[in-house]
Amino acid sequence: MLTVPWYIILVLVILAIASCTIGAIAGFAGGVLMLPIFALTLTHYGFELVDIIGSNAAGTIFTGLIATLLNIRRKEINWFLGIIFAIPIFAGNYLGVYITTLISENTITTTFAILIIILAILMFLKWRSQKISQNSFVLQSNDNIPENTTNKPSFFMKINSMKPVIKIKVKEVIISINLFLLTIFGFVIGTISGLIGLGCGWAVPPLLILLYNLPPPMVISTALFMTTLSLTVNGIIHIAYGHFSLWLWILIASCSVVGGFFGTFLKKKFKSRNLIIFISSTMIIISILLLVKTWTDFY
Repeated sequence: MLTVPWYIILVLVILAIASCTIGAIAGFAGGVLMLPIFALTLTHYGFELVDIIGSNAAGTIFTGLIATLLNIRRKEINWFLGIIFAIPIFAGNYLGVYITTLISENTITTTFAILIIILAILMFLKWRSQKISQNSFVLQSNDNIPENTTNKPSFFMKINSMKPVIKIKVKEVIISINLFLLTIFGFVIGTISGLIGLGCGWAVPPLLILLYNLPPPMVISTALFMTTLSLTVNGIIHIAYGHFSLWLWILIASCSVVGGFFGTFLKKKFKSRNLIIFISSTMIIISILLLVKTWTDFY
């Protein structure tokens, strides 16, 4: 075990609990916020970045697991969508973990941070352009196309309506999702997640809300379920490659449990309109932290 001052550990515990709490509210396990903080701090004390990544992936499983178990009672999880979307993410996880053994993470994490900024901006613009009720997300149409619009369907809508498709029913609305596109999205998300030791929650909520108009409470709960599956696979692969520190895993796992309970409880206090803004703001914070992590000379 490498020597880390007690006050540094205390600060990391507080930040880890806060990160996992935010993650449970916004639909990711918290590792995406925790990772850059731990990397910036612990590399000063001799920790390898890959060990921080692997311990983070294996430790934050519990945030998603606890949140998922608590969300089952609310019946907000779309199990079918979560499992179908998770399969290509698993494949991407394996590729991403393998890539960590071959290349520097700077280019990938920079691209990742820029992607998060774009997603956050698009989500905010979507929030501005659509009226969201204070209690629920208002779907405007069947098959993702507004009923009262005279515009032609976009290129994405045309591709998305092609077979094979899966149908997601939200109240009285049926939403079509092209299986081929979903597979591509999942593989890309899984690859990036495996590369930097995260679950899939950093991308799933903004993608499903932005492209498919799915309601935020359902998206967040489903994303946490998917994140749990993704982190489990991600963590096992990282451990198999030897990217692991036992004491760091214990610290992260403990904070993950506490944050999972806090975040799931606080999530009930947020209405759909607020969740959109919360997710967007969190994405911006994540991107800034990742850019700082990537372009400092700490490792």
